[in-house]
Amino acid sequence: MKIRILMATAIVMGLILVASKTQAAGNLIVNNSLEAGTATEASNFSSDSWGNLKAVFTLPTIGAQDGARSGYVKVTNYVSGDARWTPAAVDVQAGATYIFSNRYKSNVRTEIDAEIEMQDGSTQYLWLKDIAASKATWKQTTAKLTVPQGAKRVRVYHLIARNGWLQTDNYALSAATPGSTSPTPTTSPTTSVSPTPTVSPTPTVSPTPTVSPTPPTSSAPFSRPLVSIEFDDGWTTAYQYGLPLVESFGWKPTQYIITDTAKNNVNYGNGTYMTPAQIQDWNHRGDIGSHTVSHPSLPSLGVTQMTNELTTSKNYLDALLGEPTKLLATPYCESNASVVGVAKTLYQSSRNCEPIANTKANFDRYNLNSFIVLNTTADAEIVAALNAAKASNGWLILVWHELAGDTKNAWSVSPATLQRQLQLVKNSGVTVTSTQSALNESLGL
Repeated sequence: MKIRILMATAIVMGLILVASKTQAAGNLIVNNSLEAGTATEASNFSSDSWGNLKAVFTLPTIGAQDGARSGYVKVTNYVSGDARWTPAAVDVQAGATYIFSNRYKSNVRTEIDAEIEMQDGSTQYLWLKDIAASKATWKQTTAKLTVPQGAKRVRVYHLIARNGWLQTDNYALSAATPGSTSPTPTTSPTTSVSPTPTVSPTPTVSPTPTVSPTPPTSSAPFSRPLVSIEFDDGWTTAYQYGLPLVESFGWKPTQYIITDTAKNNVNYGNGTYMTPAQIQDWNHRGDIGSHTVSHPSLPSLGVTQMTNELTTSKNYLDALLGEPTKLLATPYCESNASVVGVAKTLYQSSRNCEPIANTKANFDRYNLNSFIVLNTTADAEIVAALNAAKASNGWLILVWHELAGDTKNAWSVSPATLQRQLQLVKNSGVTVTSTQSALNESLGL
């Protein structure tokens, strides 16, 4: 009997050693290289998916980055949702900062999200980072998470939300060393995620607020704070709800269009994206910019294909609107010297996703900073960004996407939330002007 116990103990210890073979000190993720478990499941991980898609999960024993296995998921028939190998939730300290990392290969863009269990039983979801494809080479990606107050446990995972495949290995989650830095974008604090609100065909719009006097057109560059309101992708909900809400404050918003969605509207969701007529109407009431032809990761393309994305999109919009398209927002905020070089021959500006104001000290019209508003963005974050713009006479660009109120989609807010956030802008007293007008003022035109 004693021999059996010793043998069993040795087997268990062996599994622990295998599972922890590459696990660094302080790593909260057990079985971080997915070595332990059955042939179809990895201990301490779950194969998760939701939405309208087909996902196949495997644990390949060939081509792992570390050890003998890795996590692999292939998605087909994608309409909505995501799929991922998910590490088990771990206990965390509210207010503390943690660093997540893993190794990956993929043939499409992927992302890292966090699922946060709160003390009150609610759950928050937080987007952390978008990741470019890497088909042939294992790459490491790192993301920083600051745990909100009231949280007790988190799960951080690397997901795929489109047709394609993703292979992952060597996960880690550990408390950040004081003073350490991370190559990830700054992550906004979160607020509680409420159940998905019902979106009425026409949102209730409060009585039209008093519109600030029209600012003078001869203001010197960065002599006063400015705010511009933008939307990305060309979602129909932005046209139906966002445009009239922004107009109710007396402002003109900018919309960036993925032109394939306009040319092939039925094939891209049967009404999910704006039609050519709606794009023309938006242009009469605000600004239209380019978001490329098909929303690819531009730096991952060859020069010819990248140039075609920027040129073809502009040519389509120029013809549709009967005027030059001057504004560009690169997909996923990804750019490099080649992209900028081509953009300079076609557009007046290009935009990134750094959530700070454009100031006299940092201004670069082909690398414009912008604050992406997610459904986890707290009102306090927007107020802080507005106050920072006022303190620096900066130009703050606020960007929204969908207005469907889908709490599982980080990029979607409800019309009521947008209206509340626009009121914060109004209350700040900062002058709101169109992107083109703010760009002209920043350039001294």
